[in-house]
Amino acid sequence: MTSGNGNGSAMPSELERRLERALHDVPVEASSDAHDRARDAALAAAAAPAPGRGSTWRVVIAAAVAMVLVTTGVTLAATGGRPFSDTATLTKPPPAVRLHTGILPLGARAFSILTGGRAWVAIPHRVLLHGAPRSAIAVSPGAVYVLEAHGRTLRAVAAGTGRVAQTQHTAGPVTAAVWSPFPIRIAYVTEVGGHQQLHDEWGTLSHDYLVDRRVAAVAPSWRWDSLAVAYVRAHGRVVVHNATSGRNTVIPPNCGLRHPTALAFAPTSGLLAIADRTRLRIVDTTGGAPDVCAAHSPGAPSIAWVRPHQLFVAAGTTLYRYLLLQPGLGTDTTTVPARITGLTASPDGRRLALAMTSGGSTRVVAAAAPPFSEQATPLHVLQLLLPARPAAGPVTLSWQ
Repeated sequence: MTSGNGNGSAMPSELERRLERALHDVPVEASSDAHDRARDAALAAAAAPAPGRGSTWRVVIAAAVAMVLVTTGVTLAATGGRPFSDTATLTKPPPAVRLHTGILPLGARAFSILTGGRAWVAIPHRVLLHGAPRSAIAVSPGAVYVLEAHGRTLRAVAAGTGRVAQTQHTAGPVTAAVWSPFPIRIAYVTEVGGHQQLHDEWGTLSHDYLVDRRVAAVAPSWRWDSLAVAYVRAHGRVVVHNATSGRNTVIPPNCGLRHPTALAFAPTSGLLAIADRTRLRIVDTTGGAPDVCAAHSPGAPSIAWVRPHQLFVAAGTTLYRYLLLQPGLGTDTTTVPARITGLTASPDGRRLALAMTSGGSTRVVAAAAPPFSEQATPLHVLQLLLPARPAAGPVTLSWQ
């Protein structure tokens, strides 16, 4: 399926008119604030001894996961009463601002944007960050906490109050950070001595563990069960780190990939999508199925799974939808009038958020996920989340 004219210069006119038409009719949807009232509680007893990476830690993970399922989100023991200085947490944005500068897709629990060293984070009725200088940002599942990095400091901020719950000083500037799906662990990448390092720690910003001293500047990806995290080593090999045993499993090269710049685990399995500037590889890290290989347009790729066997990959001006078949791979495409520099999907997989760059300016929009079809249909833009602003590099997006 192909739509659009593929010409980046059309972005300010053709897409802008479509955005204005879409935004004019978008209702402001009320959202529940149940998660804003989530209690602050300890993730693990403060007096508990640091576990080893063996059977004891498996018990700790099982207990923590059970707690998470009950409370619907990670919680941290508050350690300070300082308000988050550069938030507007207690201020409800006026309707015009919510509608036209968006930040939060309709119905979302949380949404974050990171581009050019600036961060935007919003939950229903609250804007937590609005263009503040940050090097990494991550929202915990359930939108209970926002993990944000500035310089050599990591902070976990309670989304509902804007108060700093935990602070951690790192060995170098943090360049990427991700929560595990069960928000009991965090993986982050920091630059030390000119090299990127990968760390794994508890969701309480404690029990820090150095996984690898030399990794690529690529955001890691947690497996659905939060027991393993995939990352890229400095020389380009992909590794799966077992968070319970500490064992690293190197994935043998295949599909012609050279230096992966994006990877993402499927939502409910061991399938791992890996992409470099021209190729995609889907590997079953459990060893149960052969690799699937595909080519895409040249460009920095972004990956978003929308179903256990369906995913989107954005590269250049093309949005690819892949459907894993037995055997084989189904593919169709949609072309947009600008270079796609960021991509994420809503939890239900029905909508996408795309960062699109043209002429040195980037904007972020929410759109309906294109259906898998032989018919050519245009990308249906639903909402403008971030108006055009100067930015030319990659954009990190997350949607909950």
